[in-house]
Amino acid sequence: MSSIYYIKTSAVVLTPIPCYTDIVSKRNITISLDAEVARWARIKAAENDTSVSRMLADQLEQQMAQDTEYERAQTRFLSKPVRRLRTDNTPYPQRDALHER
Repeated sequence: MSSIYYIKTSAVVLTPIPCYTDIVSKRNITISLDAEVARWARIKAAENDTSVSRMLADQLEQQMAQDTEYERAQTRFLSKPVRRLRTDNTPYPQRDALHER
């Protein structure tokens, strides 16, 4: 198994990962945190045996996945034809009838 190495070129870190055949491209970013927040983040990362950078990257990736899944669900819902619940002078259907329970 080859070892992981890092090559920095113009703020892009190329990281070959043994289990992948492609190179994963990563970007360095800088954030500003209050001193107390930064201290908490370093402690939390150490407790989880990771870096603050990896911890934040994981959180952002999770948020991105949730947003993407929400958008897909919304697109699926909005792509369905409109379903009229009632016509004039008729009562609304019962909940059980709508959800086929």
